Amino acid sequence: MRSFDHLIEPRVLAFLETLKSAEFEHLNGSARDHLLGVHDILARWGCAPATCVAGLFHNVYGTESFKPKAVSLEQRHEVGGAIGTPAEALAYWFCVSRRMSFFMRQDAAAPCIWDEVHRRRVAVSPEQLRALADIEAANLVEQYSPQLHAYPERLQQSVTMMRWMLEQAGVMSPPAADGLRDLLQTIERDRPAHAVARA
Repeated sequence: MRSFDHLIEPRVLAFLETLKSAEFEHLNGSARDHLLGVHDILARWGCAPATCVAGLFHNVYGTESFKPKAVSLEQRHEVGGAIGTPAEALAYWFCVSRRMSFFMRQDAAAPCIWDEVHRRRVAVSPEQLRALADIEAANLVEQYSPQLHAYPERLQQSVTMMRWMLEQAGVMSPPAADGLRDLLQTIERDRPAHAVARA
């Protein structure tokens, strides 16, 4: 058993298995492994249960960078029934939104995100905005591997994005911000080793 499996309700895990997410390839393995990894990072950061479950299904409808869809948007009711409405709403917004909008400077009391699919602004609560930002941070942390140094331009884009995210004070939870800072340090530590390996 993995460290945080006990936090996932059996019905939620069973629903994940029905989606056959293991059939989708992801950056460092299967989409299923990535989803479980994101869930575990969020759990380790002490995020709310709904946030952790949303992390487990954060690409269920496909995202701006991950095109395979485990289910269609017409199946939202089914997904909500399986994982809970709060978690499904977060997963849905993560999938349809331009994720940079989670970090744009805005009214802290009445934040909005940008729905890229329907081309409109959507009001969310401050708690929901933080959850979405934390899921994005966990998504980035989980995807890192030293092999990414073979693609320096792509990696540098991610580094620039993460630094920008950290500059948006108070959007992420403190553990998520610390997780990104740790990842940036890891990337810098791995960079010389990879350069030597390539030489």
